[in-house]
Amino acid sequence: MSHDDSPVQTPRSHHRQAVGDSSDTHALANVTAIDATINVSTAASIHWDVVVIGAGPAGSMAATLMARRGLRTLLVERRTFPRYKVCGACLNPLSLSLLDAVGLGHVVADAVSLDRFCLQSRGGTLQLELPGSVSLSREQLDARLAQAAIDAGAAFLSECSAKVLPLENANGMGVIPTPLREVELKTGTDDRQAVHTAVVIAADGLTHGCVSRLPEFSSHVVTTSRLGAGTVVEEFPAFFEPGCIYMSSARGGYVGLVRLEDGRLNVAAALDASALDTSADDQSGGLGPAAGRVMQSAGFPEVPALHDVEWFGTPSLTRSTRPLASRRVFLVGDAAGYVEPFTGEGIAWALSSAASVVPLVQLACDRWDSMLERVWHDEWQRNVGRHQGWCRGLARLLRHPTAVSTLTRVVAACPWLAQPVLSRLNRTPRRSASRNDAPTVRKAG
Repeated sequence: MSHDDSPVQTPRSHHRQAVGDSSDTHALANVTAIDATINVSTAASIHWDVVVIGAGPAGSMAATLMARRGLRTLLVERRTFPRYKVCGACLNPLSLSLLDAVGLGHVVADAVSLDRFCLQSRGGTLQLELPGSVSLSREQLDARLAQAAIDAGAAFLSECSAKVLPLENANGMGVIPTPLREVELKTGTDDRQAVHTAVVIAADGLTHGCVSRLPEFSSHVVTTSRLGAGTVVEEFPAFFEPGCIYMSSARGGYVGLVRLEDGRLNVAAALDASALDTSADDQSGGLGPAAGRVMQSAGFPEVPALHDVEWFGTPSLTRSTRPLASRRVFLVGDAAGYVEPFTGEGIAWALSSAASVVPLVQLACDRWDSMLERVWHDEWQRNVGRHQGWCRGLARLLRHPTAVSTLTRVVAACPWLAQPVLSRLNRTPRRSASRNDAPTVRKAG
């Protein structure tokens, strides 16, 4: 692939054939806004079966599946839709399989098909086939999934923060006497109301602020964890074609780039804190220049717009939270634990955890049992945790430029060496995510 530095401005002509069933009756028009379906005062007057906090892929997927089961579901989101999120914007075959299994495949019907992966480092360029993945902006993915939850019957409350309140007079027994948890909702007008629910699902991201008042939950952040950063640009070199995940790896971090459904270029990076120039006089707080240096060092063409656009950052990426459930509260998605992803694994983990938790939520709505905490830990570990190990290993490798350069040369000569890793990262589920069978809960003794 030759470098073409001529500028591109979101050209529609570069779009690849859309994936999905073109006969699907669902509207595929871009979502411009999603209005709340309920206000705080009305929400406070209802006893909910489930309150889901966070309307990202995990939260909206869980809300959709639970509303379909007839559970009275409230989905709460701090921001308005559509909204940008730092993300690689890729969905791998597992993500697509999970969406298809629950009848949500239409949300990616106009996504860009991806068929290759290009890793650039000082050691050269490595190109691998990567069939079956797609790219779609998080503005559209998240908004469409939230709309699917509303269509399934969930109530939706936006521009509202939520905090799970501590249980009073908890007696530490296996079965908790009270059947409800209390969640404080706060709008921008400082209107505070408490809602009551049988179960809470915390799906509000890395810092899971909704459970910050609950001392039983604690997070461990890996000290060497990188910071996430992202933006979207409209002008960029024609070198960056649709259909490919571009990744540059160098000292200081790595940067992934992919074309979106509207032709823009999505840029997501994992950067060492030491690589940021926080004194830089630019709008990005040092994120843009740091990402640019990684790309330049690896040999990618310069994207001047990276210095002019607004950048968004995240806290340290690699972290874990324990426990994953406690007294009618379940953690899913990034809130449960996260590792730096590469080819769409992050969204797959979110969707997988959401689909897996639903049968347990159904049981918890009927009667809470402390054994559900252990069952959810085991389910999450089986469906998400054990697969994060591969990305953890790759993240460690990418911290060593010499090793990356050597690996690039070796795999370029023997591409088959990469297939086991790619197959593991792009696995498909053994069982359908739409299954109604709940895990067996057995009491100790």
